[in-house]
Amino acid sequence: MRAGIRAATRLTVERAAGRQALRWAHDWPVVLRPTGTGDEHVHLVHAAGGPLGGDDLALSVEVGPQARLTVRSAGATLVQPGAATDAPARWTVELQVAAGGRVHWAPEPTVVSDRAALESVLRVSLAAGAAATVREIVVLGRHGQRGGRYGGA
Repeated sequence: MRAGIRAATRLTVERAAGRQALRWAHDWPVVLRPTGTGDEHVHLVHAAGGPLGGDDLALSVEVGPQARLTVRSAGATLVQPGAATDAPARWTVELQVAAGGRVHWAPEPTVVSDRAALESVLRVSLAAGAAATVREIVVLGRHGQRGGRYGGA
């Protein structure tokens, strides 16, 4: 039986001398990939096809002064029940944007399947002159399902 996974991924975006640099530390299964459309775009990839019940996953994003970042996802996130536990999956995202920075957070929908549960937290901290556009979509169940449980903050 599989125990829940604890993982935290960190992304820092800095602008200096007119150039922007992305730096990250992956903690599988939360993976970030540049999209090939420049240094301002990344895709979030849940490498294990989860999260599953009992998983505790986190993403921390720091956008530096005057930096720009767009975060999307490679596809929908499917939350499924864990085999060894009835515990909910946890997904925490922290976006910190420095003065003059901009972030656009728009992943594909999160789908909470039957018998699954997700507790999600999205925190956005903006310095003076910073901006954020945030879109989160949660769907309870796939076609023909009633769906699981969701709690967001």
